[in-house]
Parts: sequence; structure tokens; C-alpha cells
Amino acid sequence: MQRARSPSFYWLSSDSARSSYRRMLEIVLTATLIKYGGPTVVSLLINETPVILKGPRHIAMFGLSFMLMQATPEDAVFRYMCRSRIAQALMSVGCALYKLRKINFIATIWLSHDLFSLVGELCVLLLVLEAHGNLRKIEEYRAVGKLSLLGQYLVTSPRKCFKWCIDKFWPGFAAITAVLIAQEVCRMPHHQLEVFGPHLWYPGDGWSNAFQISAGLFLLWRALRQYIPLFFRSNSKNN
Repeated sequence: MQRARSPSFYWLSSDSARSSYRRMLEIVLTATLIKYGGPTVVSLLINETPVILKGPRHIAMFGLSFMLMQATPEDAVFRYMCRSRIAQALMSVGCALYKLRKINFIATIWLSHDLFSLVGELCVLLLVLEAHGNLRKIEEYRAVGKLSLLGQYLVTSPRKCFKWCIDKFWPGFAAITAVLIAQEVCRMPHHQLEVFGPHLWYPGDGWSNAFQISAGLFLLWRALRQYIPLFFRSNSKNN
């Protein structure tokens, strides 16, 4: 699908935004929802206080970052990120490492004692990985007035949607499985994991470390696989 927004679609200094306070408010609320919507749902599901309510620091940092992005002349940051594959790849790697830490944290505080709770844990962990990206995709369809078409596609082409979900979500599911196995075979008692925090590396515990590395590799593949064909295509052109 083509990118739904032009370089100035979410820029507060664009003509369309400056001519309507409603449009400016919509831009701010959309950014806030995409930032905090998924994490808030996850926090409520695991009976934790949502990040947005944990103090002014998170809101202040988000607001500062948002305003710095908006303050760039001619939406320069967005234009550069659209143009630079290297910048996109580096940001994707950073997101992958952050997601690895996040699913370790959730897996540490959620204790699954039966099949039902394990299925619930898998769903929550998958939500941790996929909420941001899919909220952005839904917003792209909404922005161009095609959200109803997306709903019709889900209803009329369930087999294609199922195949898309398998292709989209299997790296994340594999990473989640590896993290759960890593924490299950870890020699450190689970209550100590809660005290010392979501470790990504367990000294002297080879199997746990191997599964953590596997989870990281799956998440890196999930983040970078869209850039691999572009890399080979550019190399073939150069040759």
C-alpha cells in the first residue's frame, strides 16, 4: 500500500493544520494514541499502572520529542526518514531491542500455571510486539478514508487475511516462544527475576542465553526483513 500521508499530513505547520484547530488537535491526539494506546491496554491486562499515569516524566519526554519533530523546518525529519533506508533500518533495530526487553518484562511478571493463562500470556506478548505497527497501519487507512475497505477485506477474504497474519506474526511468535523457554530453563528462581528485573543475559546459564539470542535474532529479522530485498536490488543495480 502506498504511504497514506504526504510529508506534511501530520505536520502542525502545514496549511491544512494551521487553518483548523480541529485538525491540529487531531494530529496531537493521533500521535498520543499511537504512542500510548497499545502499552495502556497491555498494562491494564497485566494489572499494572499505565505508563502515561506513572508521572509527568513520560508525558514531558513525549511532548518534547513531538514538539522537536514539529519544529523542524519543512518537516525535515519526516522527509529524511522517508528518504533514508539506513535511518529506517537503524530505528527498526532500536525498536527490536526495546521490544526484546519489553517482552522479557511481561514474561517475568506473568506466571502461567495452566493452558488458559499461557494462551493469555502469548496474546498479551504478541500485543506488545504488534500494537504500535498495526495502530499506525489502521491510521493510514483511516487518513485516506479507506478504513471501511479494510473491514470489507477482512470479511470477504478471510483466507488471505489468515495467510497475511501467519507471514506477519510468525517472527514475533517465535521470539516470544524463545523468551518464555529462556525464562523457564533459567536457573535463577522466578521471584529473583522479579526483584532484579527482566534480564536479557543470565551469567553462567548457557541454555537461557541461547534462547535469548534466538529471540533477539527473530526480532531483528522481523524488523529488517523489509529492507533485505531493497539491499539486494541496489547491489544488483550497482553490478
